[in-house]
Amino acid sequence: MAGGSIAPRVSVRRGYTLYHMIKLLDLLDAQGPLGRSLISRRLGIGEGSSRSLVRELRSLGLVETDPVGGSYLTDKGYSVIKMWREIVRRSICIEERLDPSPWGFLSISCISKPWASIILSRGILAIRDSIVRAGCAGALIMGIYGFDIYMLDTLGKPDVSISSTQLGRVIVRECGGGESLAIASSSAGSCIDSERCVWETIVWFTGFEKILGKST
Repeated sequence: MAGGSIAPRVSVRRGYTLYHMIKLLDLLDAQGPLGRSLISRRLGIGEGSSRSLVRELRSLGLVETDPVGGSYLTDKGYSVIKMWREIVRRSICIEERLDPSPWGFLSISCISKPWASIILSRGILAIRDSIVRAGCAGALIMGIYGFDIYMLDTLGKPDVSISSTQLGRVIVRECGGGESLAIASSSAGSCIDSERCVWETIVWFTGFEKILGKST
């Protein structure tokens, strides 16, 4: 999977994006069947948008809907979210500001090593630009080397150690050791908006929209 040279902004279609499609699959896997009103609240979109979102995912064979129980994953839906988690191993949001981040509502995505190399090959500046164009204040791109965490320079090389900072300790706790990548971003609006900026960038840089059966 691979995207184009310049990440376009994923257009809002009926109030949702590719991020909301993946996030709903993630929620259904983690929480089980959900009704439309609960989907709306979890994703921060209107009920009309959630209805259109579920309809599209049904047309792609990723979810089905029970009149009583709500929407649930199909076997294909389980396979797709499993593939997503091979890229993003974990995603969390911290509402308070953690040193050295200048922002609160910080969404942190832990990215596995093979996909980290693919994303980094696009360039640090391209990653940051894509996240900002998605509507967030900025991005922190950090390399994980064993249990040491480093801010990466513009060439994607370890620069400043943040292992002993609040943010560094959280990344070690949530992402674990090994060799991988953590991308953090913030929107003043909410954790959902912060996560969306990172995930939409990952979708484009990995070509994951093709797995969903969609194109940007």
